[in-house]
Amino acid sequence: MNAKRSGWRPKLIAFLVSCLMIAMLLGAGELYCRWFTKINFLDSSVGLFTANRFGDSYGNTPNYKGESFGEVFYTDANGFRIEPEFRSTAASDAPAILIVGDSVSFGPAMRDDLTIAGHLRRSLPNERIYNSSAIGYDATSYRNVVATLIPQRPEVKSVLLFYCLNDLTDVSAADIKSQINDNGEIYATTDTSPLRTINDYLRSRSKLYLWLKNALRDTQLIYFQNDLASYQKSDKYLQDGLRPLAEIKEQLDLAGVSLKVFVLPYEAQLRKNTPPDLLVPQQKVDNFLKQNHIEFFDLTQDLQSSGDTHSLFLYGDPMHLSEKGHELVAKKVCATIPDCKP
Repeated sequence: MNAKRSGWRPKLIAFLVSCLMIAMLLGAGELYCRWFTKINFLDSSVGLFTANRFGDSYGNTPNYKGESFGEVFYTDANGFRIEPEFRSTAASDAPAILIVGDSVSFGPAMRDDLTIAGHLRRSLPNERIYNSSAIGYDATSYRNVVATLIPQRPEVKSVLLFYCLNDLTDVSAADIKSQINDNGEIYATTDTSPLRTINDYLRSRSKLYLWLKNALRDTQLIYFQNDLASYQKSDKYLQDGLRPLAEIKEQLDLAGVSLKVFVLPYEAQLRKNTPPDLLVPQQKVDNFLKQNHIEFFDLTQDLQSSGDTHSLFLYGDPMHLSEKGHELVAKKVCATIPDCKP
């Protein structure tokens, strides 16, 4: 009897010591990732969105302060992302530029002054910059934003639309819309599976988890391949997905407002020795824009020739730009606008 008792005690002690060692290693790893890496948490504040602000499209909640990917952001009474400390020198009746886009031009993890919009505010001191970009938007959302704001904002003389390759589908927008309650707040995700729940919890709380996830899998390539599949579908699918861009052009022409579209690449497309078939999405989007006489600038080659393309994006992120990426894109945009001085 005594022999049996003495047998399990060393095993229990060894097990507990092992658990303690693992916990200490995980804790040390978490601290290292938080102090010495540029990994961002991947979540945004509850209450960021208000339902049906632009037709059946949600929009950013007006007069809101929140966090996105760990960075504080603010919106004004229109739901436009702003920099509260910035004091524009533009006259109250100065012309305005409306920025339309999704999370890429919204700028998660970035202070507003470091975003594309922030750079343009400083490069165009005589014009007002309205950044209507919202996380999860697609081409249909852009059409609804333009259809609502242009009649309300006669001071808007030009629209800069930033097209991300996942804008062809409404998956992200539909998922967010399904999570917004009557008060305009995100209350739940439609996917309540254990794996999704654990993933959502850890991606907003553990930088070590995000590091391990990216180290074990090429998440940037995986995300791109998922969106690449949309461009391999039928021509009708492509035309239906891009048609809102042509409708935006038609409406802006009637209002006498100019439109420029900037096509943004994924990180996986900018790597060395990229196979030509990975650039098919841009080719199809560019062809559509040409056919519909829409002025556009495909920034793929501009970003690819910048040198260290990996540094243009957030850590392990497929499409969201880093501080360097926002600055480079802003310079390219500025080069297309008269009187813009980066």
